[in-house]
Amino acid sequence: MECHMCASGSNPDCGPVADSFHAFYHDLLDLIRRHSDGPNGVQIRLRYDPSYDIIRLTGPGATARAKAVDGLADVMELALSTAEHHPYWGLLYHSADVADTVLQKWDGDGDTGDGDPKCNSPGSARRDRGLLSDADADGIAWSLQEMKSALGGATGRDADC
Repeated sequence: MECHMCASGSNPDCGPVADSFHAFYHDLLDLIRRHSDGPNGVQIRLRYDPSYDIIRLTGPGATARAKAVDGLADVMELALSTAEHHPYWGLLYHSADVADTVLQKWDGDGDTGDGDPKCNSPGSARRDRGLLSDADADGIAWSLQEMKSALGGATGRDADC
């Protein structure tokens, strides 16, 4: 595993690596190389964004859904740490809330009813894995209304226009 920025010459910190986060990245590349080489090596995926000093590592069991859930936790942290008077707060918070509901149901996780076949009828909790319950759908509809209202505030236009 080679530093793509050092190889391309796009980072002035490369070469004799300066004492920085990028130097840590180089040390991490060496560590990953040591653990991934050989017949029993661990498959490790690394994503590095030097503009924000963010490194994300995932192992062989990290599915696309699992990575989305993990990333959504970061989005929700921002939404929950931002004051409600911020013009984009409502858009961020409610869209993250909808995404959270959808991701919980993506592979059938979450509340799936009580196992009674009658629970698959309209107006009741659904037994089938992955289906949104009426409460989930109502929560999403409410969040969409809140997003519409927040969009009006973020654009300076009335949400009903």
